[in-house]
Amino acid sequence: MQRHFPVIRSDAEDAMWQAGPEVAFVAPVSGWQGFVTRPLPSFAPVICDFVAALSARLQQEGRENPDLAAFGFWLRPRQIEVQRKRMAGRAPLGMVFHLVPSNVPTVAFYSWIMALLMG
Repeated sequence: MQRHFPVIRSDAEDAMWQAGPEVAFVAPVSGWQGFVTRPLPSFAPVICDFVAALSARLQQEGRENPDLAAFGFWLRPRQIEVQRKRMAGRAPLGMVFHLVPSNVPTVAFYSWIMALLMG
C-alpha cells in the first residue's frame, strides 16, 4: 500500500488554480557569479551534516511512516562512516541513472543519498 501525504488547499487557492496559476520567483535575488561548477569532495562535512539532520528528522516521523524511519535509521552517522570506509579510494563519475520500481517508492532515496555523499 502506498502512502501519500495529504494536501489540503484553501478555497482561495482552489480558485487561483482554476483561474490558472501564475509563476512567481520567490527566492532572494541572486546570480550565477558565485556558482561553483566543481563537485564537492566525497563525504564532504556539509553533506554528512545534512544527512545526519535528515536521519534524525526521518526517525522522528517513524510512527507514521515506518519505511521513512527505516531509511532514517540507515542514514545514521555511524552507518555513513561505514559507507565512507567502504567507498574509500573511489571517485564519482558524475552521473547517476536509476529506474525506480513503483512498488518500493523509497528505493530512489538510497541511490540519491549515495550519489550525494559521493559528491
